[in-house]
Amino acid sequence: MKHVVLGGRANGLGVARRLRHAGHGGHVLDLDPRAVCSVSNAVERFHFVEADDEAIVAKLTDLSSGQGAVAYCTDDRWNAFVVRNSLALQEAGIRFPFSSIAAMELVADKLRSAQALEDIVDIPPTRAYDGGDAATGEIIKPRFPFEGFRIAKKGGTARDISMALADGGSFVAQRRISSPLREHFSLCGVRGSKIVGALTFAKVLEYPHPGGTSTLSIVELDAKVHAELVALSERLLAHLGYSGVFEIEYIRCPERARYYMVDINLRFWLQHELGSLLGVDYVRLYADLMTHGAIEEPNRRLGRVAWVHEGFPLSLAHSWRSLPDAVNALITRRWLMAHFRLADPRPVLRLLGV
Repeated sequence: MKHVVLGGRANGLGVARRLRHAGHGGHVLDLDPRAVCSVSNAVERFHFVEADDEAIVAKLTDLSSGQGAVAYCTDDRWNAFVVRNSLALQEAGIRFPFSSIAAMELVADKLRSAQALEDIVDIPPTRAYDGGDAATGEIIKPRFPFEGFRIAKKGGTARDISMALADGGSFVAQRRISSPLREHFSLCGVRGSKIVGALTFAKVLEYPHPGGTSTLSIVELDAKVHAELVALSERLLAHLGYSGVFEIEYIRCPERARYYMVDINLRFWLQHELGSLLGVDYVRLYADLMTHGAIEEPNRRLGRVAWVHEGFPLSLAHSWRSLPDAVNALITRRWLMAHFRLADPRPVLRLLGV
């Protein structure tokens, strides 16, 4: 059985490293010939591919020939590719949670998913946006996180959004949930018949701020928060009929005593490798689910850990008030860097443009 990672950025690098740790050679496909995975010694072979469905299906068919292959999606574009080509990939012997295709299609649409899930979990009020002034307290987001293989730009200016609308782009307006960054959580795990390996990640830094991607995350140790998010996530995923790896993002609003679900990623996410420091290997759990159809709760280790992106100083430049929390997270926890390893230093050099 081969293992094929779809996406060669930091998410895919983490998958490739866990595969190498387990003794599996990982093949990585990416649209960028200079992706960080292209220089990692954790990768058995890197394949540069053009943004063409037919050619990529042919490549995957070739890789899975004779023995089959497990596919690991690492961003929304690759999930969408698998959705578009699910029948051909199943015929080629690719292992993937194909039974969850309908769930992946739904969550890829920010408007339709908000409407479909509002009775299952609290979601910030969301409406279609077709231009004009947004209401006070609203933020404008792309309705779809991608357009073909191109990732939709987040946080665009009013001019950017107007130009995108004129070109046929779709957006939603969503009420901003104003809570400190320490109230931003992600519940992560793998679900077969139930959630296994659940960990709650908490943001300490993000870029850009506000509303950006985490550059410093910790595993939240508050048992009450964790239990509440597991219960919410199990209800949501059961409603979706989803089986596979996932990250669900929440913002806690203490004055309203509730959590708002703000995003669902039905794929591998940036910080997934951090779980391995606590005995939770999401790559192994997912591979077991795809090859054996069942997974068991891993033996966990206690510890205080932090995931650190090498660009986190930029976050501090944008939000210097987060400095005390960042320093506390860094001096009280064991780190895992997003790219750098002593035994595999080249990806961080590629990140820096070398």
